[in-house]
Amino acid sequence: MNALKKALFPAPGDSPWPHRVYLSVMLVLMGAGIGCVSLLLACSFFNRNGGAIFLNYFAHPHILALNLLPPILLVLLFWFVTGRAGAAFGITAGVVLGLSAANFYKLQLRDDPLLAVDLTTVGEAGDILERYQLTFHWKIGVAVAAVVFGVVFIRFLVKTHPPARRVRVIGALLVVLAGAASAPLYASDELYEKQVAGTELIDIWSDMQVYVSKGFVYPFLHSIPDAFPHPPEGYDEGRAEALLNAYEDGVIEADEQVNIVSIMLEAYMDLSVFENDRFQLAQDLYAPLHELQAECVSGPLVTNIFAGGTKDTEQGFLTGYTDPGSYRRPVNSYVWYLREQGYATEGFHPGGGWFYNRRNVNEYFGFERYLFVEDFPVEDRSDEFFFAELKEMWESRDKSVPYFNYSLSFQNHGGYDTTSTGEVSYVVKGELSDETYNMLNNYLTGVADTTRRLADLADYFRACDEPVVLVFFGDHMPWMGNGNSGYADMGLDLDLGSQEGFLNYYSTRYYIWANDAARAVTGCGFTGEGEAISPCFLMAKVFDLCGWEGPAYMQAMRPVSQRLPVIQSLGNYMEGGLITRELSPEGEALAADFASLEYYWQNHFAYEDLTE
Repeated sequence: MNALKKALFPAPGDSPWPHRVYLSVMLVLMGAGIGCVSLLLACSFFNRNGGAIFLNYFAHPHILALNLLPPILLVLLFWFVTGRAGAAFGITAGVVLGLSAANFYKLQLRDDPLLAVDLTTVGEAGDILERYQLTFHWKIGVAVAAVVFGVVFIRFLVKTHPPARRVRVIGALLVVLAGAASAPLYASDELYEKQVAGTELIDIWSDMQVYVSKGFVYPFLHSIPDAFPHPPEGYDEGRAEALLNAYEDGVIEADEQVNIVSIMLEAYMDLSVFENDRFQLAQDLYAPLHELQAECVSGPLVTNIFAGGTKDTEQGFLTGYTDPGSYRRPVNSYVWYLREQGYATEGFHPGGGWFYNRRNVNEYFGFERYLFVEDFPVEDRSDEFFFAELKEMWESRDKSVPYFNYSLSFQNHGGYDTTSTGEVSYVVKGELSDETYNMLNNYLTGVADTTRRLADLADYFRACDEPVVLVFFGDHMPWMGNGNSGYADMGLDLDLGSQEGFLNYYSTRYYIWANDAARAVTGCGFTGEGEAISPCFLMAKVFDLCGWEGPAYMQAMRPVSQRLPVIQSLGNYMEGGLITRELSPEGEALAADFASLEYYWQNHFAYEDLTE
């Protein structure tokens, strides 16, 4: 017994091999223990499924290893640096569990995980916390108790003495090299997308829940590259600033103000434009839309997306950016500009605020109030509820100030049942497969209802004495079966190599309508066929019709939109009326300038006074 004790706990200057093995095992277990406590805090956000998700971490070796490896390496590194196990454990626990606790509270308070980029805005944390009551949670107490236990364990059972300086230097270097060698695993997007623990326990459409399904340490480290902005090729900040400073923000004078109600309709598309020998509508369900369209400026809206990715079109419209990002702080947008001009800014979406992190992102865009399905006593995603709530928001607004509303519907979200259909037939069966016929009828049942309610809303504003501009558009084409089987059955050309196929694939349509009062204020008739444009240019189109100059950013982009009305984040453009990837020299110069301007404006927030 004494020999074993001497081997495991030797006197200073003595280090037999049993001691070295024992110490190595203990150091690894210290790091692994810290990693396990971090995992416990990560999944503790879920009150019901937290325990099941915690067990799922251990059922996925890659996720477990990628969460435990960093704290193990940190313990080893700090042991070589300090020569003391207690110090190595304490420093590692402070770093890893401190960040884990911050993630825990951020999830509790904002349904938003901690990302590496958040550390660049740590100075704003105090302002954010003023809006919340931060209390000591018992789960944090469990983490603290685990750390105390670890300290006591080390004090009595892991006695060490600093090794020779040469050993410490070599050991520290080896640990750093091991960390560098593992870095590509954490940076890999392909690996990150594959590793999800407990998909049956989370909603895979929630970025927050997907993050939590991977623990904390792993997804946090994966987010590090996104913390550093990636300017476009050839970016010149001085030139971008000069391009912006060539303009001054326009002012919307009191006698020029009109209220704007803008609506993005989920998967809303006028399929009557695709009628052919294989696809025929059995009813003119779009008649109310076509009557309204005759009173609108309307044109193709060429998006970056197809059958999904709603936030891309949404954020392009609200910000004027071609490639919307993952926002973690206030960012310049047209919402902020309108708010600065005295507009009340609000909106509504009968979906969850967690989806695409909209509850936080819409605040970063400048909305003073934005409602989601969880803000109502009953969950109702129908357009009956959606349009009724829009009218309620309009009627209850502060009528002493101009008004901007952007709302997004939910009703026509895919997928659509392929096995049965309703009583009303909207499509001629013809040679369509049963699956396609059912899909189309179920989709068009919702669209017919949306169209009627949309026309009713226009009539509602038509009777209003106050000036109202109504903007509505679809976010993307509807989903019609795996591999676009439904569209193939309909005989629709979706060949991206042809102009027609490309526009069929990516285009929805925008509509800009105004009541008589708004036409009188603006002096614009708001009718006619509009050109094909990207979502990032749609708000500028609205401002043009209203006779407003808009912010400096919008003014600087107008020369670009006139020559390149479509700019896709996918690298496609429209120049001279044709979709192309090869621009003229003039087009290339404009595209490069716009990329620099956009990057500059995204990263230099100009409305700090409105956030105070």
